[in-house]
Amino acid sequence: GGVEVQVAGVRAFCPISQLDLRHVADAAAYVGLKLTFRITKYEGGPRGKNPNVVLSRRSILEEEARAKAAEARARLEPGLVVKGRVSALKDYGAFVDLGGLEGMLHVSEIGFARVTRAADVLAVGQEVEVQILRIEKSDDPRRPERISLSLKALAKDPWEDVPVKLAPGSRATGRIVRIESFGAFVELSSGVEGLLHVSALAPGKNVRHAREVSKVGDAVEVVVRELDVERRRISLELADLEEEVGRAYVAARGGSVVEDGKHDTLGDLLRAKRDD
Repeated sequence: GGVEVQVAGVRAFCPISQLDLRHVADAAAYVGLKLTFRITKYEGGPRGKNPNVVLSRRSILEEEARAKAAEARARLEPGLVVKGRVSALKDYGAFVDLGGLEGMLHVSEIGFARVTRAADVLAVGQEVEVQILRIEKSDDPRRPERISLSLKALAKDPWEDVPVKLAPGSRATGRIVRIESFGAFVELSSGVEGLLHVSALAPGKNVRHAREVSKVGDAVEVVVRELDVERRRISLELADLEEEVGRAYVAARGGSVVEDGKHDTLGDLLRAKRDD
Protein backbone atom coordinates (compact mmCIF):
# COMPACT_ATOMS: atom_id res chain seq x y z
CA GLY A 1 0.00 0.00 0.00
CA GLY A 2 2.97 2.34 0.24
CA VAL A 3 6.46 2.89 1.66
CA GLU A 4 7.90 3.71 5.06
CA VAL A 5 10.10 6.80 5.05
CA GLN A 6 12.49 7.94 7.77
CA VAL A 7 12.28 11.73 8.22
CA ALA A 8 14.67 13.15 10.84
CA GLY A 9 14.42 9.93 12.81
CA VAL A 10 10.61 9.85 12.64
CA ARG A 11 8.80 7.08 10.83
CA ALA A 12 6.45 8.43 8.14
CA PHE A 13 4.27 6.82 5.49
CA CYS A 14 3.89 7.63 1.78
CA PRO A 15 0.96 5.94 -0.03
CA ILE A 16 2.08 4.21 -3.20
CA SER A 17 -0.26 6.44 -5.23
CA GLN A 18 1.75 9.46 -4.00
CA LEU A 19 5.18 8.00 -4.71
CA ASP A 20 5.51 9.04 -8.36
CA LEU A 21 3.64 10.67 -11.22
CA ARG A 22 2.85 7.31 -12.78
CA HIS A 23 1.48 4.16 -11.21
CA VAL A 24 4.12 2.20 -9.28
CA ALA A 25 3.52 -1.55 -9.38
CA ASP A 26 6.51 -2.49 -7.20
CA ALA A 27 8.10 0.05 -4.83
CA ALA A 28 11.12 -2.15 -4.05
CA ALA A 29 13.27 -0.08 -6.42
CA TYR A 30 12.76 2.99 -4.19
CA VAL A 31 14.19 1.40 -1.03
CA GLY A 32 17.35 3.20 0.06
CA LEU A 33 16.78 6.30 -2.09
CA LYS A 34 16.90 9.78 -0.61
CA LEU A 35 13.94 11.72 -2.00
CA THR A 36 12.06 14.94 -1.31
CA PHE A 37 8.53 14.69 0.11
CA ARG A 38 5.81 17.07 1.23
CA ILE A 39 4.08 16.49 4.57
CA THR A 40 0.36 16.24 3.85
CA LYS A 41 -0.77 15.10 7.29
CA TYR A 42 0.73 15.41 10.78
CA GLU A 43 -0.94 14.14 13.95
CA GLY A 44 1.02 14.28 17.18
CA GLY A 45 1.01 10.96 19.03
CA PRO A 46 0.84 10.29 22.78
CA ARG A 47 3.95 11.09 24.82
CA GLY A 48 6.74 8.70 23.91
CA LYS A 49 5.14 7.56 20.65
CA ASN A 50 5.81 8.60 17.09
CA PRO A 51 3.41 11.04 15.45
CA ASN A 52 1.30 10.00 12.46
CA VAL A 53 3.02 11.55 9.44
CA VAL A 54 1.76 11.10 5.86
CA LEU A 55 3.88 12.21 2.92
CA SER A 56 3.50 12.90 -0.78
CA ARG A 57 6.19 13.03 -3.42
CA ARG A 58 3.74 13.20 -6.29
CA SER A 59 2.48 16.68 -5.39
CA ILE A 60 6.03 18.04 -5.69
CA LEU A 61 6.59 16.27 -9.01
CA GLU A 62 3.31 17.64 -10.35
CA GLU A 63 4.35 21.18 -9.48
CA GLU A 64 7.69 20.68 -11.19
CA ALA A 65 5.96 19.19 -14.24
CA ARG A 66 3.57 22.15 -14.49
CA ALA A 67 6.52 24.55 -14.37
CA LYS A 68 8.36 22.58 -17.07
CA ALA A 69 5.19 22.40 -19.16
CA ALA A 70 4.71 26.16 -19.00
CA GLU A 71 8.32 26.68 -20.07
CA ALA A 72 8.03 24.14 -22.89
CA ARG A 73 4.66 25.52 -24.01
CA ALA A 74 6.21 28.96 -24.49
CA ARG A 75 8.89 27.71 -26.87
CA LEU A 76 7.10 24.98 -28.83
CA GLU A 77 5.59 25.77 -32.22
CA PRO A 78 4.72 23.85 -35.41
CA GLY A 79 7.78 23.10 -37.53
CA LEU A 80 10.20 23.12 -34.61
CA VAL A 81 12.57 20.13 -34.32
CA VAL A 82 12.98 18.98 -30.70
CA LYS A 83 14.45 16.09 -28.74
CA GLY A 84 12.27 13.98 -26.48
CA ARG A 85 12.04 10.64 -24.75
CA VAL A 86 9.46 7.91 -25.41
CA SER A 87 7.29 7.76 -22.28
CA ALA A 88 4.60 5.25 -23.30
CA LEU A 89 3.76 2.96 -26.20
CA LYS A 90 0.38 2.14 -27.70
CA ASP A 91 -0.44 0.12 -30.81
CA TYR A 92 -1.45 3.33 -32.59
CA GLY A 93 1.66 5.31 -31.66
CA ALA A 94 4.02 6.55 -28.97
CA PHE A 95 3.79 9.31 -26.35
CA VAL A 96 6.94 11.40 -26.26
CA ASP A 97 7.97 13.53 -23.26
CA LEU A 98 9.17 16.89 -24.55
CA GLY A 99 10.18 18.20 -21.13
CA GLY A 100 6.99 18.57 -19.10
CA LEU A 101 4.66 18.17 -22.09
CA GLU A 102 3.78 15.01 -23.99
CA GLY A 103 3.29 14.76 -27.71
CA MET A 104 1.81 11.96 -29.80
CA LEU A 105 3.87 10.24 -32.48
CA HIS A 106 1.32 8.33 -34.57
CA VAL A 107 2.43 5.10 -36.29
CA SER A 108 1.87 6.74 -39.67
CA GLU A 109 4.49 9.38 -38.76
CA ILE A 110 7.19 7.01 -37.49
CA GLY A 111 8.67 6.46 -40.94
CA PHE A 112 7.97 5.93 -44.63
CA ALA A 113 7.96 2.15 -44.19
CA ARG A 114 4.65 0.68 -43.07
CA VAL A 115 4.52 0.30 -39.25
CA THR A 116 1.74 -1.75 -37.62
CA ARG A 117 2.71 -1.33 -33.94
CA ALA A 118 4.87 1.40 -32.43
CA ALA A 119 6.53 -1.16 -30.15
CA ASP A 120 8.03 -2.87 -33.20
CA VAL A 121 10.41 0.06 -33.79
CA LEU A 122 10.44 2.11 -30.55
CA ALA A 123 11.07 1.43 -26.85
CA VAL A 124 10.10 3.25 -23.65
CA GLY A 125 12.97 5.50 -22.57
CA GLN A 126 14.36 5.81 -26.10
CA GLU A 127 15.53 9.28 -27.11
CA VAL A 128 14.09 10.58 -30.38
CA GLU A 129 14.38 13.73 -32.45
CA VAL A 130 11.00 14.76 -33.83
CA GLN A 131 9.35 17.61 -35.65
CA ILE A 132 6.20 19.27 -34.29
CA LEU A 133 3.41 19.06 -36.86
CA ARG A 134 0.47 20.61 -35.01
CA ILE A 135 -0.48 22.04 -31.61
CA GLU A 136 -4.23 21.97 -30.95
CA LYS A 137 -6.37 22.79 -27.91
CA SER A 138 -7.80 19.84 -25.99
CA ASP A 139 -10.72 19.35 -23.59
CA ASP A 140 -8.60 16.99 -21.47
CA PRO A 141 -7.44 18.91 -18.35
CA ARG A 142 -4.47 16.55 -18.00
CA ARG A 143 -3.35 17.39 -21.56
CA PRO A 144 -4.73 20.84 -22.41
CA GLU A 145 -3.11 20.65 -25.84
CA ARG A 146 -2.67 17.91 -28.40
CA ILE A 147 0.82 17.96 -29.88
CA SER A 148 1.29 15.92 -33.06
CA LEU A 149 4.84 14.79 -33.80
CA SER A 150 6.67 13.25 -36.74
CA LEU A 151 9.86 11.27 -37.26
CA LYS A 152 9.03 10.79 -40.92
CA ALA A 153 9.25 14.53 -41.61
CA LEU A 154 12.98 14.42 -40.80
CA ALA A 155 13.76 11.36 -42.94
CA LYS A 156 14.63 11.27 -46.62
CA ASP A 157 11.63 10.50 -48.81
CA PRO A 158 12.41 7.17 -50.54
CA TRP A 159 10.21 8.22 -53.47
CA GLU A 160 12.86 10.77 -54.49
CA ASP A 161 14.90 7.95 -56.06
CA VAL A 162 11.96 6.05 -57.55
CA PRO A 163 11.95 7.72 -61.04
CA VAL A 164 15.56 6.58 -61.56
CA LYS A 165 15.52 3.17 -59.86
CA LEU A 166 12.02 2.04 -60.85
CA ALA A 167 11.39 3.52 -64.28
CA PRO A 168 8.75 1.78 -66.44
CA GLY A 169 10.21 -1.40 -67.91
CA SER A 170 12.75 -1.90 -65.11
CA ARG A 171 12.88 -5.15 -63.20
CA ALA A 172 12.92 -5.49 -59.40
CA THR A 173 12.71 -8.06 -56.64
CA GLY A 174 10.12 -7.46 -53.94
CA ARG A 175 8.17 -9.05 -51.12
CA ILE A 176 4.39 -9.22 -50.79
CA VAL A 177 3.41 -7.27 -47.67
CA ARG A 178 -0.36 -6.88 -48.04
CA ILE A 179 -3.13 -8.65 -49.95
CA GLU A 180 -6.48 -7.25 -51.04
CA SER A 181 -9.17 -8.81 -53.23
CA PHE A 182 -7.98 -6.78 -56.25
CA GLY A 183 -4.29 -7.61 -55.91
CA ALA A 184 -1.12 -7.84 -53.84
CA PHE A 185 1.05 -4.96 -52.63
CA VAL A 186 4.75 -5.58 -53.11
CA GLU A 187 7.42 -3.80 -51.06
CA LEU A 188 10.15 -2.85 -53.52
CA SER A 189 12.25 -0.94 -50.99
CA SER A 190 11.65 0.56 -47.55
CA GLY A 191 8.64 2.87 -47.88
CA VAL A 192 7.98 2.08 -51.56
CA GLU A 193 5.23 -0.35 -52.59
CA GLY A 194 3.76 -1.34 -55.93
CA LEU A 195 0.56 -3.15 -56.87
CA LEU A 196 0.41 -6.51 -58.60
CA HIS A 197 -3.16 -6.58 -59.89
CA VAL A 198 -4.94 -9.91 -59.53
CA SER A 199 -5.07 -10.20 -63.33
CA ALA A 200 -1.26 -9.99 -63.38
CA LEU A 201 -0.92 -12.55 -60.60
CA ALA A 202 -2.92 -15.18 -62.47
CA PRO A 203 -3.28 -14.32 -66.18
CA GLY A 204 -6.23 -16.07 -67.79
CA LYS A 205 -7.54 -17.50 -64.52
CA ASN A 206 -10.81 -16.62 -62.78
CA VAL A 207 -9.54 -15.58 -59.33
CA ARG A 208 -11.95 -14.00 -56.83
CA HIS A 209 -9.32 -12.90 -54.31
CA ALA A 210 -5.57 -12.37 -54.66
CA ARG A 211 -4.91 -14.56 -51.62
CA GLU A 212 -5.88 -17.58 -53.75
CA VAL A 213 -2.67 -17.23 -55.73
CA SER A 214 -0.34 -15.34 -53.36
CA LYS A 215 0.49 -14.89 -49.70
CA VAL A 216 2.21 -12.33 -47.48
CA GLY A 217 5.95 -12.92 -47.39
CA ASP A 218 6.26 -14.30 -50.90
CA ALA A 219 9.29 -13.03 -52.82
CA VAL A 220 8.44 -12.05 -56.40
CA GLU A 221 10.31 -10.89 -59.50
CA VAL A 222 8.40 -8.03 -61.10
CA VAL A 223 8.59 -5.53 -63.92
CA VAL A 224 7.39 -1.94 -63.51
CA ARG A 225 4.51 -1.39 -65.93
CA GLU A 226 3.37 2.11 -64.97
CA LEU A 227 4.72 4.76 -62.59
CA ASP A 228 2.85 7.75 -61.15
CA VAL A 229 5.22 9.56 -58.80
CA GLU A 230 2.76 12.35 -58.00
CA ARG A 231 0.11 9.90 -56.76
CA ARG A 232 2.78 7.49 -55.42
CA ARG A 233 1.48 4.56 -57.39
CA ILE A 234 3.40 1.81 -59.14
CA SER A 235 1.70 -0.78 -61.32
CA LEU A 236 3.58 -4.07 -61.60
CA GLU A 237 3.49 -7.29 -63.56
CA LEU A 238 5.28 -10.55 -62.90
CA ALA A 239 8.59 -10.91 -64.70
CA ASP A 240 8.45 -13.53 -67.46
CA LEU A 241 11.57 -15.51 -66.53
CA GLU A 242 11.25 -18.01 -69.39
CA GLU A 243 11.01 -15.23 -71.94
CA GLU A 244 14.08 -13.52 -70.47
CA VAL A 245 16.04 -16.78 -70.59
CA GLY A 246 14.95 -17.30 -74.18
CA ARG A 247 15.96 -13.81 -75.25
CA ALA A 248 19.35 -14.24 -73.56
CA TYR A 249 19.81 -17.52 -75.44
CA VAL A 250 18.90 -15.82 -78.70
CA ALA A 251 21.43 -13.06 -78.07
CA ALA A 252 24.13 -15.62 -77.25
CA ARG A 253 23.51 -17.32 -80.60
CA GLY A 254 23.66 -14.01 -82.40
CA GLY A 255 20.11 -14.40 -83.68
CA SER A 256 16.83 -12.56 -83.33
CA VAL A 257 13.34 -13.56 -82.32
CA VAL A 258 10.80 -13.36 -85.13
CA GLU A 259 7.44 -14.96 -85.68
CA ASP A 260 7.42 -15.17 -89.50
CA GLY A 261 8.25 -18.86 -89.65
CA LYS A 262 11.55 -18.24 -91.41
CA HIS A 263 13.64 -18.24 -88.27
CA ASP A 264 13.51 -19.88 -84.91
CA THR A 265 10.71 -18.60 -82.68
CA LEU A 266 11.28 -17.85 -79.01
CA GLY A 267 9.54 -21.11 -78.13
CA ASP A 268 11.75 -23.07 -80.53
CA LEU A 269 14.86 -21.53 -79.02
CA LEU A 270 13.73 -22.30 -75.48
CA ARG A 271 13.12 -25.92 -76.43
CA ALA A 272 16.49 -26.05 -78.12
CA LYS A 273 18.18 -24.67 -75.03
CA ARG A 274 16.49 -27.31 -72.87
CA ASP A 275 17.61 -30.03 -75.26
CA ASP A 276 21.16 -28.70 -75.02
